[in-house]
Amino acid sequence: MFSRPALFVGAGLAVAVIAISFMLLDRGDERTKMPAPQNQQEPVASDKDEPTQEQEEIQEEEAAEEAQEITPPFSPPPVQIEPPPQDEPPPNEPTGPQIVSYIVEADDNGLYPATISVPRDATVNLTFKVRSTNVYYGGLDFRSTKFVTSSVPPGGETTVTFTADATFTYTSYWPASGVKKADGTITVQ
Repeated sequence: MFSRPALFVGAGLAVAVIAISFMLLDRGDERTKMPAPQNQQEPVASDKDEPTQEQEEIQEEEAAEEAQEITPPFSPPPVQIEPPPQDEPPPNEPTGPQIVSYIVEADDNGLYPATISVPRDATVNLTFKVRSTNVYYGGLDFRSTKFVTSSVPPGGETTVTFTADATFTYTSYWPASGVKKADGTITVQ
């Protein structure tokens, strides 16, 4: 219940209080036995106001003993607290279809970017933006096994949507003549 140093400090204080009490009581008895001499004046200040040299020495000894007995407070070892668990869905639980969007710029010289990687079974929104420079005046159209667009004029755009179930290529063409201009790839991961 109590630490060993605390018991020693308490016992030391109790002994000191008892010793001081006996000394004060003992002095009081001597005063009653001995009458004050009549030719000497009694001191103005009482003995209670000023401690005697003996009392000062006792107090100094007690203070020195207390200073030696004081020990630093006990600190328990640190306790590791684990963070609360995160609320994450179980790995086997379906999270629903994933929807991803990409933009491909196109001109007569290429598709930018030429290859896009998408997650398997994701719904893909693919926007084709035809640049206004380096493009035949009739624009471009885009064809694959997943989609076919109408003619997109220079500076125009169109969006196609498909499900990414397998890797495939798509191609840009001049709409009027059907001349092939560039190939792009959708890679399914």
